[in-house]
Amino acid sequence: MSEIVVEIVRFRVIAGVNEEEVLAASNIMMKELGSLDGFIDRELLKKDDGSWMDMLHWKDMDSAIRATEDALKLPLCLEYFKLIDESSMEMEHYSVMQHFDI
Repeated sequence: MSEIVVEIVRFRVIAGVNEEEVLAASNIMMKELGSLDGFIDRELLKKDDGSWMDMLHWKDMDSAIRATEDALKLPLCLEYFKLIDESSMEMEHYSVMQHFDI
């Protein structure tokens, strides 16, 4: 299997930010994020407790790491990141070992 990397980012938003603001900023950010080398796709998830999870797929670990660094320089990404409570953020990278479609 080719190396596909899943990036998981768990976070909460800062006080006063609502769901609509997060979704709008997320959509706008994709103009930049989606053009980064190695980007495959992304899902934004929310739990009932108000926590969020961004799940991104990259073509390999180098692309995932480079994208993390590059996103910190992109204005639309930075606008999205401003909504995140940094103290709550956790980021992890996993290599896909098996993938099943039904």
